[in-house]
Amino acid sequence: MKRTFCIIFLASLISLNAFSDDSIPPWIFGNWKFIGFFYQNQFKAPLNPNLNIIFHFESDGTDYLYWNRTGEPGFCERKGHFSISGTNYNDEVLWTNPHNAIDCSQDPDMQVGKKTSTEIELIDGKIRLNLGLGDEPFYYIFEPIDTYPNSYAKQKNSISP
Repeated sequence: MKRTFCIIFLASLISLNAFSDDSIPPWIFGNWKFIGFFYQNQFKAPLNPNLNIIFHFESDGTDYLYWNRTGEPGFCERKGHFSISGTNYNDEVLWTNPHNAIDCSQDPDMQVGKKTSTEIELIDGKIRLNLGLGDEPFYYIFEPIDTYPNSYAKQKNSISP
């Protein structure tokens, strides 16, 4: 009886990916806004205070990246698929919003097929994403927010990314 229970229990854990390093940690789900960066052991506010960068992460591995500048026309938005293995964040761009500003195509994060891999951590309730600057870590810092920009919300039902 004990052996049967152990086998069923282990089979259940395996089917739930309990031993998988590629499972997505639930702390990442939701909306995250860029609030600054951490470089050379110092936190600094964004260089451009009008820059708004927002990530949205879903439990199925879908993510959206949106950015604009307050007071300026246009925005950039894309959909991707991500996974997290340990502290590695892996992402591939699957779709870009057809209404993106023209200069969005110059941003590597807005190019379909672009794959990236970088370090990600949750520290003090904030995401720390290492973009690297030469040999030194350069972390973008994101804090949770309630809503994603209207651009995506308005188009979610009319555009099939």
